[in-house]
Amino acid sequence: MSQETVEVVRRAFAAYEDGGIEVVMPLFAPGVAWYFDADELVDDLAYRGRDGLRAAYDVWVSGFEDFGWDVHEIRELGDRVLVMADITGVARETGVAARLSTNLLVEVRGDLIVEVHTFTDLERAVEAAEPEDKRVSQENVEVVRRGFEHFRATGGPLPEILAPEFVWDMSTFRGWPEKQTYEGPEGTQQFLTDWMSAFEDWRIKLEEIHDAGDQVVAICRQTGRSKLTGVPVNMAIGQVFTLRDGLETRMEMYADPAEAMRAAGLVE
Repeated sequence: MSQETVEVVRRAFAAYEDGGIEVVMPLFAPGVAWYFDADELVDDLAYRGRDGLRAAYDVWVSGFEDFGWDVHEIRELGDRVLVMADITGVARETGVAARLSTNLLVEVRGDLIVEVHTFTDLERAVEAAEPEDKRVSQENVEVVRRGFEHFRATGGPLPEILAPEFVWDMSTFRGWPEKQTYEGPEGTQQFLTDWMSAFEDWRIKLEEIHDAGDQVVAICRQTGRSKLTGVPVNMAIGQVFTLRDGLETRMEMYADPAEAMRAAGLVE
């Protein structure tokens, strides 16, 4: 984003300061959308178009005398502009001076403002400015983490995070002599039950979790004692989860965590 884009936002506030809503209106695109994402103010309402923006403005100012903006900072944030400001005024009903902290996330195309999101919470505004692919990647990590937490608590998969076509794939696990793939929650539960039944005091710990775009790599350590030999087991394994639309579609298991990292393209 260029400095010129930030200047468009600065000009908008300067224009409002000089002449009010009608003076600033030409700086908004005809199809502008203004969203209230702050739950504390209003439940995710959106005003669209210049007429919608005028209607929103009328609602804002109707309760105040001397309605205005006190801008503290305007800066680039990802591919948008972040405005940190206070809305100021005097409440008509009570005569009490009001000052409300507000954060605006502004998108500009060319010389026009096309979209504004309003937040009372700065952290939410910064989070919303992250590129979509990065937000989705983080959400994928949290889906996998939830699955592990559920498994540790129940010993089974979390059905709500598994896609209907989910496959637990052991074909990538070197030397695995049994069935190569297990389908759906039932197949996954079958594998887990068979796997855990081979050990006494079997436990698993999630040691690392890595974002790999539409994949997530989990490095786990399992411990226990083999029922067959009595030998203690302390083994690190890697799992590569593939996700689509917030659901796990496949899990590939690797006997060596480094193989899992390579399979996901995280290391050479």
